[in-house]
Amino acid sequence: MKIGLILPTFAPDLQLAEQALNEIATEGFNGAFVYDHLWPMHHRERPAIAAFPALGALSAHRREVTLGTLVARMGNVAPQILVRELRTAAALCSGDFIAGLGTGDHLSAEEYEGYGLRFGSAAERQGELTEVARTLLEEGIEVWVGGGSPSTDRLTRDLGVTLNLWGKTPEEVAERARILPTSWAGILPGDEDGATHLLRALAGAGTSWAVFAWPGKLDLLVGARAAAGLI
Repeated sequence: MKIGLILPTFAPDLQLAEQALNEIATEGFNGAFVYDHLWPMHHRERPAIAAFPALGALSAHRREVTLGTLVARMGNVAPQILVRELRTAAALCSGDFIAGLGTGDHLSAEEYEGYGLRFGSAAERQGELTEVARTLLEEGIEVWVGGGSPSTDRLTRDLGVTLNLWGKTPEEVAERARILPTSWAGILPGDEDGATHLLRALAGAGTSWAVFAWPGKLDLLVGARAAAGLI
């Protein structure tokens, strides 16, 4: 199982994300991902660096680390523009890139409304995601789809890509992993025993990646990875 981190891009500039990427590479973790939020969820007053300019800048410093989006959401831009943004990011990373895609949901609707963007129906957003995913797959770009609802599971299975599950239990991950390729993302427990247990459980559940929101310091995750025998 590979391990990645989501970079701290809810900040006024890229300094923290650049420092985090350097730590991720130094410690030998596998991936670094960026959110595609217009502001931190439910916190309009806080800053959020735009995903694709950030990826362009970070690609020059990634070393052996895979970069990706987690997730690029339908509706922020037109599907054709999103394809161009993801294609460019993948090229800057020499193909070592994961295009995490998502349809968005009611929790993110306020972001669309705040910027005057149309928040289409679930069916429309799933149709756009399918269009974007198929184009990227034809170009050899790896795709994940964020979700876990029955309709998203079906869409992901039809596309033949990896389903990314946010915050699901290892048991839920194992259930999905029996049917289709699965990755996991979520919050790192605050103690090493808890983190070690989660890593072991996710690895045993058959997930290909475990991706954690940036914890502030990597010491705990480094120790848990060693204790879980994942080095």
